[in-house]
Amino acid sequence: MATACKDERCAEDCWWDLAPLSRTDGAKADKVDRWLRMRLKVKQRVPLSQETLALAARLLRAAQARGYYKTAPSYLQAWCNGFQANGRVLTWAEGRVLKRAKHMLSKRIGPKKRAPLLEPARFREGYRLADMFMLGRHFALRMGELRELTYDNLTVHTESKIVGLRIRMSKTDVKGEGCHRRLSCECGFDAWQADGTKRRLLAQECAFHGAARIMKRKDILALDGNSFPLAEGNTALSYKEAVAELKHIQGDLTGHSLRRSGAQHRVHMGWHPWQVQWLTRHRSAESLRDYLDDAWTARMIAWTAQAAAGDIRGPTKEEVISSTEEEKRVSVWFGVTGAGRRMHQIPSGANRSLCGLPVERFSRVDNVGNLCLECKRVFLKHAE
Repeated sequence: MATACKDERCAEDCWWDLAPLSRTDGAKADKVDRWLRMRLKVKQRVPLSQETLALAARLLRAAQARGYYKTAPSYLQAWCNGFQANGRVLTWAEGRVLKRAKHMLSKRIGPKKRAPLLEPARFREGYRLADMFMLGRHFALRMGELRELTYDNLTVHTESKIVGLRIRMSKTDVKGEGCHRRLSCECGFDAWQADGTKRRLLAQECAFHGAARIMKRKDILALDGNSFPLAEGNTALSYKEAVAELKHIQGDLTGHSLRRSGAQHRVHMGWHPWQVQWLTRHRSAESLRDYLDDAWTARMIAWTAQAAAGDIRGPTKEEVISSTEEEKRVSVWFGVTGAGRRMHQIPSGANRSLCGLPVERFSRVDNVGNLCLECKRVFLKHAE
């Protein structure tokens, strides 16, 4: 078993040769602290700051370049958890550095991980959870978005056979502007397969009829509009619970499988990239490209033929422009409220508002109250 070099002069070059750790958070945190003390040549415990977080990330990245510590993000998180357990709260800037560092450490390590695709045949029609997960696939939702959907977010138009979905807040929409997407009945439609042949869509692959079954279940159980369909109650499932339910249907799926499956399904349905980008709400075509994978290449020739024949499925450019303009008009500063009904802005995944108040003091609301001027100042400063 490798041991640390006792010569402090070469600590910078051989710190990654230290013995592997157990999987406990405490051991991982001690490991990172030892690396930092060796690098900074200090004997006392290294304090948490933006600079030390960035330094720890660079050290872990160097180790990854030599083939070690592919689980480096968990080491960095464990080090921060040790401070938080003692009452130290990360500032907004430190949380931002931690998030970016973990993102950097999880990139370009071996083959890129792809979330497995959903197999519609396993999600039988009429099963409550199957209908909800298929709804997430129809609208290419993240699992975090799907588990927070309420019945009020769904609108079913029986006569026109259109289902509308209002997404209140997402990972890339920290202001809570929200967005509205609509899909029509697709019963009897065909989809392309990887081998170039077509297949008829299954009954459970129709967004309208799936949403209609969900709303019918609400009436049967006499649930109110604020209830969560995925949980059938007033308390939403946690992210882990929702993924566990998904794995009960198809064991290899992850929390991102619904979103990736939905994007690829739309390509096989004959949608063009700009239409898929509208549905998935990606900011750029480059970020969407990673979701489409082989579906992109297989459909490029067909897209050209479709455009020449005027056979375009999915939303028109006028519908996309109209929905985008509506989102800008209905902009809402979404947040949570504490004492005095004051609204505070909380970045996605953070445990405190921009002005520094802990999330535990708040409860989620949708109505606009008095805006916290400090939250707004910090947000606008970092949005410049």
